[in-house]
Parts: sequence; structure tokens; C-alpha cells
Amino acid sequence: MQVEIRKTPVFISLSIGLLFYGLLSTLTSVVILHLKEIFGLSYSISALIHLTFFSTYVIASIPASRIVKVWGYKLSLIIGYFTTGMGCMLFYFGINNQSYALLIMALFVMAVGSTVLLVVCNLYIVLLGDYKRAAARLSFLHSFYALGCLLAPLYASSWIKEQWGISVDMDMDSYITTLSLYIGTPFIIMSNLMYFLTVIFVFLNLPEFDTQLLKPWNKFEARHKKIHVMHFKQLRLGAFAVFAYIGTEVALSEWLVTFFIDFTYLYWAGYVAGLLIGSILLLRISPRKMLLTYAIGAAVLLLFAILSSGWTSLWAVSAVGFFNSILFPTIWSLSIKGLGRFSEQGAAIMVMAHVGGGIIPFNVVNFAAAGGYKLAFLIPMFCYAYIIFYAVRGSKFLRNDDVELSTLRAIKPSK
Repeated sequence: MQVEIRKTPVFISLSIGLLFYGLLSTLTSVVILHLKEIFGLSYSISALIHLTFFSTYVIASIPASRIVKVWGYKLSLIIGYFTTGMGCMLFYFGINNQSYALLIMALFVMAVGSTVLLVVCNLYIVLLGDYKRAAARLSFLHSFYALGCLLAPLYASSWIKEQWGISVDMDMDSYITTLSLYIGTPFIIMSNLMYFLTVIFVFLNLPEFDTQLLKPWNKFEARHKKIHVMHFKQLRLGAFAVFAYIGTEVALSEWLVTFFIDFTYLYWAGYVAGLLIGSILLLRISPRKMLLTYAIGAAVLLLFAILSSGWTSLWAVSAVGFFNSILFPTIWSLSIKGLGRFSEQGAAIMVMAHVGGGIIPFNVVNFAAAGGYKLAFLIPMFCYAYIIFYAVRGSKFLRNDDVELSTLRAIKPSK
């Protein structure tokens, strides 16, 4: 029996959650610049902080998928928001006590909570309706994430720092103390916001999904006597595409935050615009064609930035944000498409691939130190080349025509 559900409250609640997640993830990038001063870190070593954060996705993804499978989507969202809020609070105390060990622990806890949220939110939106429009739904929802990323760098503006009284003329002790409060305050605010969302989801009536009712769409060879989640080619190759995309996005946005903070706003403004326009186009154009078009656009702009110099190069990198926008939602929807009872495991594999956000920027930083950023940007160029390959070939699979394509029968009333 099909279950009638009210999708509007679900979309509103998840969009608010993604807005806060965007604020949090970009705030982390912004404050890493100041952690170098507080803890005396080199730029290369400070990049390891991001590697620590994103490496947690590898550790926590499979347990997160098990939580979703056993306890359901609603309780998993509650756990995710509560854990993220706890990590933000620990981050605040770690900064204000200038405890590097507590800071690393806080990043780990935040990443665990974020892992659960990413597994649940993205998969939930994919399953909540027709697969043909999954990429469009994800793109629209991720525009709120991008909005959070756009707003977060405003906190690093000179005007905000002036309000805090941060000045290079201060003595070192006062400077470090004020800087610690400046960094820690938004995290204690984010902690309270995450706890607020936790309470909201306790009372929100969310439909649950039982993906065990769904058969995979893929046609498998006879040699696969027992199907495993890694037998899905579009998932395997899609995980590498997400690895490449996340790494490239973090590397480019961090480069702008570090050296040209004013251009960061242009990058994320283009990102928001790209998602909103892309979500409309995806209603009429296939995700594979959109992915190919946007990936080629991003690659061409980045190549132009490498070959040019000065302001022209900066504008080109900033404009990449527009074309980066729909890469993640389209790759995700194409990779998860038709996994059936393996959907939660597939979502976990996709979230594990977020470790690219730590590995690729770390390598970009070290290549830049050796030969400059023109050379380092060749790494993202290779990433875009792979994403183009995924759009053309990697996302294709043979469909079993005997399998019903509806997902509505996976919906059951919440308890």
C-alpha cells in the first residue's frame, strides 16, 4: 500500500539542516588559518587538520549506514545533529583552553555527526520521490548548503574583526586570547543551533524507508551468485568521482579563503546560482548530460586560470564555483540510482569518498610549496577529467527490465 506523506516539512527541515552544515564546514576552513597562529602550525601542517576531519568519514560511514538500517532515518538524524552539536561545543572549549588534543577530538566528533547526517540527508532526498528527479531535488536542497558556505566567510571580514578588537598592535597574550574567543564563539552558537534541530526532529513526523522491499535495477552476470554492494559499477566509479570532486572543491575554496578572501564570496555566490539554475534544468535534461556540461565548464575555466595570470586568473577560479555546483548532487544520484536494498550501504561508500576533501587539498598545498599553484592546479584538472569520464561512461549500467522502477513502495509510516 502506498503511504501519503507531506514532503514540504521534510524539505524545509532538511534544507535548514544543510544550511547550518554549510556554515559549519566553511567556518572550519576559515578558522584553520588562525589555528596556525594560536598553535604555531605551518601551513602544510595546518592542512592536516582537514585531513583529520575528512578521514573520519572513512571510519564512521559504515557504522552510520548500520544506524540508519537498524534505527531508521528519523532517529539517525537526531543522533547526527546531537553529535555534531557536541563536537561544536568541544571545539569551543578546545580553542578557549588552547588544547590541541581537545581540538582534534572535537573535529573527530563533528565529523562523526556530519557523516551520519550526510548518509541520511542525501539518501533520504533521493528516495523521497521519482529517481528521474532525484538530482534536481538534491541540487535544490544543496543550494541551502551553498548559501551557508557563502555566509560563513563574512565572519572573517575585517569589519567583524574590528568589532572584536583584534589588532596586530595588541600584545601577544591579549591577541591570542581575543583571537581564541573570536574563533570559538560561532562554534558554541552552532552547537546550540544543532541541539535546536535535534529537538525539532524529535517532534517532526518523518516517513521511514524500508529499502529491503526494493530490488536492484542492475542486470548482473550469472557468476555473481551473491550480490555485494561493490558489484555496482556506477557506485564504485561514482565513489571515485565524489573523491575527486570534494577534494577539488575544498582545494579551490581554501585557496581563495587563504589568499583572496574577497573572491570567496564570488565563488560561493556562483555556486548558489549554479545549483538553483541546475535544479531547474535537471527537470528537463538528464543528470549525465548536465554532469558532463558542468564538468567541462569547470575544467575549461580552471585551465584558463592556469594559463592566465593576475586578476583574470582569479576571476576564472571564482567562476568555477558556478560549474562545481551540481557536480555533487548529480554524481550522488547517478551512483545511488537503482541500488535497492543496498541503498544504505551505497550511501556509506559515497560518504567514505569524502576523504578526498582531506587528501587532495593536502597534496595541492605541498605541490604549491614546491612549484607554485599553477602546477598544483593540475591535480584538480585531472579530477575534472575523471568526472567527465564518469559522466560519459562510468555512470552507465545494464538495467534489468523485469524490475519495477517505483520507489514509493519503500515508504512506510513513521512510528
